[in-house]
Amino acid sequence: FPSHDTEAKAREIIEDQIGEELYPAVYALGIMIASVDGITANGEIAFEHKLFNMRLHDSISKGILPEEHIPQCQQTLLVTGAKSLIFVCSNGDRESMAQLMVYPDHYYFTKIDLGWKCFKRDLDNYGNREMAST
Repeated sequence: FPSHDTEAKAREIIEDQIGEELYPAVYALGIMIASVDGITANGEIAFEHKLFNMRLHDSISKGILPEEHIPQCQQTLLVTGAKSLIFVCSNGDRESMAQLMVYPDHYYFTKIDLGWKCFKRDLDNYGNREMAST
């Protein structure tokens, strides 16, 4: 996939920038999962890459993480325990790259936790109604 090549190239640029290797990985914390495009060996810095698009690039260049990307970034920080996440939008080259550092938001962690608890409760209740009607 072209997006995987782009992500790999962007990961190399960020590795040069931070002086550490980033490893793609999947983490789990209870029922929550985070698939990271990269994380340092010590787990302190995570990396998330999005393919270039002008709207996202402009927003990141202004230091604004669009609302639709906040849940993924915060869940990644919660599940991995990373101290920061480098959010990147690029075509895999320095010229098109915009990046933003995202930090853990413990208030948002509470929202994520409550959302997953609500989902689990709803899922459990849905299954119980199905069983009761048979």
